[in-house]
Amino acid sequence: MFVGREKEMDELRAGLEDALSGKGRLLMLVGEPGIGKTRTSEELATYAGLRNAQVLWGKCYEGEGAPAYWPWVQVIRSYVHDREPKELMSEMGPGAADIAHVVSEVKERLPGLPEPPVLEPEQARFRLFDSITTFLKNASKGQPIVLVLDDLHWADKPSLLLLQFLARELRGSRLMVLATYRDVELRRGHPLADALGELAREGLSQRILLRGLTDRDVARFIEITAGITPPEALVTAVYRETEGNPFFVNEIVRLLVADGRLERPEEVKSWSVTIPQGVREVVGRRLDHLSEDCNSVLTIASVIGREFGLDAMERVSDVTGDRLLEVLEEAVGARVVAEVPRTAGRYSFTHALIRETLYEELSTARRVRLHRQIGEVLEGLHREALDPHLAELAHHFSEAAPGGDVDKAIDYARRAGERAAALLAYEEAAELYGLALQALDLREATDEDQRCELMLARGEALNSAGSRDQARGIFEAAAGISRELGRPDKQARAALGFAGPWDEYGTADTVAITLLEEALAGLGSEDSTLRVRVLARLSWELFYALEREPSEECSRQALEIAQRVGDPRALGDALWRRQAAYHRPAEVQKRLQMADDLLQAARDSGVGWLAAHGHWVRMEVMMQLGDIQAVDVEIERHAQEAQESRLPSLIGFSTLLRALRALLEGRFEEAERLGREAFALGQRAQAPLLAQMYLIQLMILRWSQGRLDEMEALVRAGAQQSPDVPAFRATLAMTYADLGREEQAKVEFEGLAVDDFSNLPSDSNLPLTLAYLAVAADFLNDARRAAALYDLLLPYAGHNIIVGAGAACLGSASRSLGILATTMGRWEDAEKHFGDALEMNASMGARPLVAWTQHDHANMLLRRDEPGDREKALELVSAALDAAQ
Repeated sequence: MFVGREKEMDELRAGLEDALSGKGRLLMLVGEPGIGKTRTSEELATYAGLRNAQVLWGKCYEGEGAPAYWPWVQVIRSYVHDREPKELMSEMGPGAADIAHVVSEVKERLPGLPEPPVLEPEQARFRLFDSITTFLKNASKGQPIVLVLDDLHWADKPSLLLLQFLARELRGSRLMVLATYRDVELRRGHPLADALGELAREGLSQRILLRGLTDRDVARFIEITAGITPPEALVTAVYRETEGNPFFVNEIVRLLVADGRLERPEEVKSWSVTIPQGVREVVGRRLDHLSEDCNSVLTIASVIGREFGLDAMERVSDVTGDRLLEVLEEAVGARVVAEVPRTAGRYSFTHALIRETLYEELSTARRVRLHRQIGEVLEGLHREALDPHLAELAHHFSEAAPGGDVDKAIDYARRAGERAAALLAYEEAAELYGLALQALDLREATDEDQRCELMLARGEALNSAGSRDQARGIFEAAAGISRELGRPDKQARAALGFAGPWDEYGTADTVAITLLEEALAGLGSEDSTLRVRVLARLSWELFYALEREPSEECSRQALEIAQRVGDPRALGDALWRRQAAYHRPAEVQKRLQMADDLLQAARDSGVGWLAAHGHWVRMEVMMQLGDIQAVDVEIERHAQEAQESRLPSLIGFSTLLRALRALLEGRFEEAERLGREAFALGQRAQAPLLAQMYLIQLMILRWSQGRLDEMEALVRAGAQQSPDVPAFRATLAMTYADLGREEQAKVEFEGLAVDDFSNLPSDSNLPLTLAYLAVAADFLNDARRAAALYDLLLPYAGHNIIVGAGAACLGSASRSLGILATTMGRWEDAEKHFGDALEMNASMGARPLVAWTQHDHANMLLRRDEPGDREKALELVSAALDAAQ
């Protein structure tokens, strides 16, 4: 199994490609034990085999008793095993006797070799090194060779000297040498340290440092190993404890599997992982060599945390003064701890698992006592400035809570959560509020009002972190508690948190609607900011559920109350919802004014995501008007707000806007890459609307590429899942038309054409619905229905058609009007519309749309077929081809 390492593999593959082209390379793969050096080498070996290179391995031996040149013996032995004697003799030449002196298998394959001459030691070694180097270079002429020297930190010095010799002769060969070693094993005076110094001075090697896997790679690792899709909390716990060390990750996952904890991971509310015995043995090998005092101090340090200071250690440990400094220096020398750079008197464990191994050896009683003692020491040390240390204090007093002082544990955890949230560290805030809730459970008489408040705070942090599923569960429980307590304010906050910031168009969240309606009833009829927020969010939920009239009424009430209340945050919520009601061409300026009001509310309230929404609305309006320079300004401003907010959903929408611009200009590969990034962020943020918009954008991309057939199943599924959304069914009708499926296109078209399309809702999706139906009407040659569509679409002439609230742009509506006029045989109208469309699309630099407009205009001319039309059509087709290329 192999996950991650894309950057490192790119460097290794580049080194191999150099070697294949006759520029030999030496690469050093470096990292701590268990980090994946050997596994990464194996992955390169697989790739090298595919590139027709021969891979030879030499593994260094840890213990005593290995022969000299042991890794090289393995390399040569492996090679000679499969070669014919004649070929082998040709490649080794006169040096065969020297090589046979070290590798007995050569003598067996080439019997009758003379004994090498008796030479001075230095000359003899030079001759041996030269013989082996010449042989390997000769062998690589027939087939490129990759030598993998594994665990070089255990190599004997002669083997290292041979490596240095070979490294100087690699130029001009088709040899690649990949050596792996542990940097933690290299104390001053180690043979490899000297060899590396020489190689570095001569510029003969490239060092590739392997660090821990990313959290995403850890998730993939668990998925492959355990055969499950791991919950985010599990990934976080494993990543935090292992720092991505693959060996440690594997050991932990194996234990979780063995314990049966991964059979139903979705049912586990919180994850904690314990170091398996196999990992303890790995860590213990370092600790066994340290003095008793050193282990004692490190044990206390393990309770303080990954990082610890002399000031606290002096007050807790029995080892003090100069002796304390001595044992810490001992630990530093063993690479168990390291001094924190530029911070006098502070140290940190070099790996989390070292700290945990020590920590796990403590009895529960001593652990609780030490946590309380350390917490009290830290309180005294930082009494004048507690804020930066709140999380640390929360940890220690929470761990000490079973021994008493639960209130202090709750208070510090709550305050630490508030500070983390203020610093935009949402994930940390959620953990800290969870810590407070755990401490609350230790009280004999629990305070349900306090529990509800902590749950609301934790849910809000989880929402901000993008952990929507977990947040919804907490908010639903908080709604139940607040209902029993008779606290409508808390019930409203729970309902708002449950509904969250985003939903999926065409999908009714009945639970959210119920919670919001209950909260609204509980708040009564008095004006309040909470009433504004609940009304605005209920309006969105009803809009997504296609309950348009109730949705409009809620948004109207919300704005009126917000204007009376005068709270900028509430006004921003109401404006964000209400602006969506103004989607008709005549209402563009009204919507633009509301966007400006929204930005002002954001400034007044200091809520950055409101500003991001304001820029989104302005971007959409400017795109409708075809002002591409203003569009770019708003996209950039939206991106700034999104980055400052650090909200995954907003960053995802910002990325989607960049994909929109790339798609508009015909940079299809870039658009697809950015779209995938946006989709990934949407998955992380659990924002279904973002995922839906990505799929809409992908459909437009595939349509532009002439690959709409790839999206047929997805488009059909969308129409089937949301049959009450005409835009989805119109998309399917257009898809069938584009693919030449007349019967299927007609079924979908007729289903929407009842009473000349009078049942189509006049919402923001109407223009794109009409544009898609225009394609189907033209394909079906339905002039009568085309006339009805033309009348409905005509008010949008001069505007661009926006898809999916800004996911994509179909360009000028005049193009669709031109298609409909062509279907009706109204040639002059068609020509005018195509001219208008070409002007607008060209002004935006939208090359694909320019090409399509020219194509449709040429089609109209060919169908009219008046004198000169064919010649003009050919010019347009030629121009369309030029634009498309």
